[in-house]
This record gives sequence, C-alpha cells and structure tokens, in this order.
Amino acid sequence: MSYRYQCKQCGRSYLGHDNNIIQNLPPSLSKEFPAILSHRGAVSRELMNMMRSCFHSGMGPGPVSRAISEYHHLRHDTLELQFMAERQRIAMEQQRGSLANPTFSSFGDKNGYSGTVPSAKYLTDMYNEYVELHLKEHYKHTSTLSATVFNVDHSHKVLKHIGKLGGFKIFDGLLTMNNEYGEIRIQQFVPTTSLEHIEGSMINLAHNLQNLGHTLPKLIFTDKAQSDRRFFENCFPSLRENIQCSQVTDPCASLPERRFPSVDHAIPGLPVTVLSDDNTRVIAHGHIISEPQPRRQQENQNSSLINSDFEDRAESESSEVNDQNDNIENDEVNLELDDQDTDSDGFSGQQVETSFIDQQAVENGQKILTTIFHKLVANPITASEDSRTRVIQDVWHSLKRISVPAKHGLRIEFQRMLTDCILLMDKDDVNKVKSVLQSKGLSFERVLRQRKARVQARVRRVIPPASQLIHSVYKVLMTFGPLKCSATGQPLFNDQAWKEAANFLELVAKGYLSEPSEIPLYYPKYRDTDELTVYRCIRGTNSLEGGVHQNVIRRFGAYNATPRFACNLMTEYRTRHNLDVRVLAI
Repeated sequence: MSYRYQCKQCGRSYLGHDNNIIQNLPPSLSKEFPAILSHRGAVSRELMNMMRSCFHSGMGPGPVSRAISEYHHLRHDTLELQFMAERQRIAMEQQRGSLANPTFSSFGDKNGYSGTVPSAKYLTDMYNEYVELHLKEHYKHTSTLSATVFNVDHSHKVLKHIGKLGGFKIFDGLLTMNNEYGEIRIQQFVPTTSLEHIEGSMINLAHNLQNLGHTLPKLIFTDKAQSDRRFFENCFPSLRENIQCSQVTDPCASLPERRFPSVDHAIPGLPVTVLSDDNTRVIAHGHIISEPQPRRQQENQNSSLINSDFEDRAESESSEVNDQNDNIENDEVNLELDDQDTDSDGFSGQQVETSFIDQQAVENGQKILTTIFHKLVANPITASEDSRTRVIQDVWHSLKRISVPAKHGLRIEFQRMLTDCILLMDKDDVNKVKSVLQSKGLSFERVLRQRKARVQARVRRVIPPASQLIHSVYKVLMTFGPLKCSATGQPLFNDQAWKEAANFLELVAKGYLSEPSEIPLYYPKYRDTDELTVYRCIRGTNSLEGGVHQNVIRRFGAYNATPRFACNLMTEYRTRHNLDVRVLAI
C-alpha cells in the first residue's frame, strides 16, 4: 500500500505514509479506506476494532497476537487441505497414481505462502498510534461532562500491573475523579499523592465548565478531607458558597439502641447464648448471675442482669453530657437459648461479669477518648463560614481508620452500629416501607435484617450535623471498645485503636462527615411493583472503588503495560466507561 524507504545512515526502513491525506478526505471516503497506516506498516480496520474491544475486555496484546496467529495458521491449514484434496481428485480423473506438482508451501515460506503474524509489540505500537491520533475526540467528549458532585480517590494497586523503567516505578498512583453520574471527569497517573500535580487540570476544568455553561463543583467526597480541603476550595470557590448543614429532627435520628429482654425473674445459673442480629454468629456465652453484683449496680442501676453493657454505658461514663438525641427508636435484639449449644461447664456469674469488659481498656483507652470528647463538647466547632465545608470525608474510608481484630466476635456488630448511627434513615421513607410490609404481614425489623440491601435501596439516609453526630458516635465507641471477644478474650480496641477512635471523633466534631442539605445525594431510578421509589445514591467514593479501579485491575492486570500504553489504555477506557454509565444513569 506504500513504498518502503531505507535510511542510508542507520539502515532502518519505514513505510511512507501521511495521515493528513486520509483526514483531508470527506468522511464518506476516508471511512472506506480499509487500513490503519503507520511508519511500521498497517493493520486492517476490522483488526483494529477487534483489538480495541479485546484490550478493553481484558485480553492483552500477547493473547491477541496468539489468537491472530491461530487464525492465520488455521487459514493456511485449510488451504493446504483443499490443495491436497484437489490434487487427489485430478489424479483420479487422469487415472494416475500421483502428480508431480510441488507440495503446498509451509506457512513461513517467504517464496511461497509467506504467512506473517503481527507480534504483541507491533500491535501495541499500532494501538498507541491509533489512540494518540484520536486524542482530541476523546478529550472533547470528556470536556462536555458536568461536574456538580465530585468523588476523588487514588488507586495504588493499579500501579502494580504497570511495567517499570530501569527497575523503578514511574507513577505512585492513579487519581480518578468522577461526577454525580459516575462518569470519569479527570483521570491521571501521578508521581505522588499530592494534589499539586493536578492543579493545572483543576484550573482548566473550572474554565471549561464555565465556558460550557455547567455548574461549578458544589460538593466533593474524598478520603482525606482535612488535607485536601484548602486545595479544592482554592480551585473551586463555589465550594464555600451558601453552605447549610442537614438538620435532623426525626426522633429516629439518634443512635438506635438495643435492649435485651428482661430476665430479672429468670432462674439463677440458667445458661444463655447471645446471638447476632442475623442469628448466624455467637456473640457471648454465659449464665444468669445468681446474685446482684454491687459494683455493677453502682455503675448502672437500670441494666438487666445479663447485659453486654451496650445499653447506656456511655451515659454512665459521661453523665454530665446532655445528649439531645435521647428519644430513640429501639431495635430489638434476638436472644435465643439453646441447651444443645451451651456448655454445661460455662462461665460462672463472675466470669460473665469480667468476660464482657476489659478493665484495663476501660482505664487506659476510654480515658483518652473521654478526654477528647469532653474537650470537643466544651469547645464546639462554631458554624461559621470558615468552619463549614463542602469537602466531605468519605464515610467508608473513615470507618476503616479504626483498626479492629478481624476475628473478633463483635467486629461486624460494631461496624454495623457505627454505620447506622452515622447514616440515619429518612423517616418518610421508613414509614412508606413499613406500610407496605404491614399490608403483607411482615415487620420492618425482620425484613431489614434479612433483606437489608433491598430496604436500603428504598430508604434514603442522611448524616446529621456534627453537634448531633458526635454524641452518637462517642456512645458507640465507648460501648464497643472495651468489649472482649468470647473466643479470644481480647478487647475490640487495643491502644492503637483507641487513638484512632479519638482521631475519628475529632474528624466528626469538625464536620467533615456532615453533608450540606441543599445538594441532593439520591436520585430516583424507578418505582417497584409496590409503588416504592428505588434510589441511586451518589454519596462517597464507592463508584470509584468498585466501578473504576477494580475494573481497571481486572482488565489490565496481566498486561505489564509500559507507561505510554497504560495512558492510552486509560484514555479509551475512560471514554467507553463514560458512555456506558451515562446510559445506566438515565
């Protein structure tokens, strides 16, 4: 399709081509040109389209090259079979045993069949040149997207699958920012996690949004809100305009406490097993205490004899603190007794007493948390313009900051209760779901335990202001922290976890978890058969973790791509991803 030229100095050869010639043709003619040209050669448009689809689906250059080789050899073998069959037919017609014609040439015979297969490196180079030739189209599509709500997150696992230069990593992370529809607005490989590397991109983004008539960002979710706040507010002054925190007046807004059935008149020594909400895990074993324990009565006069110390322990530790969220909606906890599952040589009353609470944790760890709490309550963060922010800490990243043992029996219960006290259910949505369930003879609490994901898809959740949230969070931390595991005997919080809990409480007090009320975070998707609205939530960076970074790792993990190839892969992945999620979001 072109002349090959050879350099007299270095001896290298190349094909003469000029992409501008094809681009200057009318689109109706240029699209009819059957090949993609480069200085190295050409590939057909059909092969390029197949290769792009394979790369996006996780099939790298190596497997694509082997697949092409298989197809070429299959074609060669088919032609050879046809040739041999035709020779045999002609020989039989001429009544001759055999013909003196030459045999079919081999696949790699340059003077015969001359079959060639593009290598993985050749396919990679052709793909790079093709994507770079269409960079303007990719950037133009990305620049038309809105950016009212931003989710920001770094991924460091992607870098493990990118080739190194001289044994050193070129990048430290992949920064991705998507909008309220899940579309990727900015995606860059960065040398460090510092946001200074994307300052130019942020400035260009602000100008681009204004030129296209889009709204400047009003809310940003990130995993490092305290350190990232000033940078984003300098880039987007709209983040500091007319901030109003969510006000929760619902009686269900406070911590949903749990209560155990009264066993004041139970038989002393009766074996008891406390199960989790879903009745799948044993939280604690014990017996009914035969005689009241004076020390425990002094701590909490209203607690029942069998008590995991969950009910009001934080109130006894800080009785002088008035929690304005005392009116709560109690959530029953199942207490099942099974003689077959209890050990006849179980804990005595004194063992039950000490098995729930680690006294050393109470003296050391809780002292740190209580000091921080009283300091924050006595000197609350004022709701001035300087303290309010629309750069919000991602809830799920913040919850992971408190390290708890993976095998602790109360780990899941603690994470569930801490999440529930931060993300409060909308009262109107709860009442709608309850009315539907009551018409079917079902209770809301039971369905919530067994079909939690379905209920949450129909019930919006809100994070209250810091002045309300700090009390509930403190209560959960103080309650669960010293509780010991029934299997290992270790408390839920060690010394490091208590310090992490104190830092988390300070983050809550500064308002980095509380969200502004004027920005909707839920969008209706459809109505189900019961006329309940199913919502799509845009809170946090989950859409980046599961919707982008994990997909990139699964699809490009085995490529060992060069930095150039990785950037071009991300360019095309970004466009394909944005086209897919916009269809799903509509």
